[in-house]
Amino acid sequence: MASEKFAPGPTGRTVAHNVRRLRDAQGLTISALSKRLCDSKMTATSLTRLEEGRRRIDVDDLMSLAAALNVLPITLLLPEWPGDFQATENDNADVTAFGNQPVGALWLWALAWTDLRTDRIDSVFWREVLPPAVAEAFELKKQNEQSRKDFGTELEKTVGTYKSVVSGYEKMIEDQLKTNEDLRLQLENMTALYEHMGAAFAAQNAQHERDHDAKG
Repeated sequence: MASEKFAPGPTGRTVAHNVRRLRDAQGLTISALSKRLCDSKMTATSLTRLEEGRRRIDVDDLMSLAAALNVLPITLLLPEWPGDFQATENDNADVTAFGNQPVGALWLWALAWTDLRTDRIDSVFWREVLPPAVAEAFELKKQNEQSRKDFGTELEKTVGTYKSVVSGYEKMIEDQLKTNEDLRLQLENMTALYEHMGAAFAAQNAQHERDHDAKG
């Protein structure tokens, strides 16, 4: 008896689409992506079949692909969020166990921000009330990320300034030590000169005394 042809469900189709989308966005070939996979038995052929919806994906594959594409696993499981946060009919997507749902609702549910409704009673809420609120929330998130980035930049500047100050002090100390070394050498030379002059004076004085004794 011939085995049934594999047909992915809604989430399987989403994962296949996202793998292809993210791979293309990063400029990766099938072969290049397969080489990034860790602890996975997926070959380039397996990836091709997955993207074409001809191969089932398990949780281990999902984790390996998320790591290889440098994204969260949820990014592979859910449809891409609409960029302008304005919900339309085209922003709905089929999802396993819940049927057709607004993409925004899927993401908020996956992020544990809210429950996912399936009775359509709150369709107005999802389409008219939620998008501006979500847009504002994501804008605040973006501003927060920018604030962290700005903080990192300022911290880097502060560290750079500190390094410059430390470097300046090190140079000053080095110059001072060099000056001290020069002074030490000068002092040694002067001491040697004085000792030489003292020895010459003592020798001259001794000769003078001998000459004086000889005359007496």
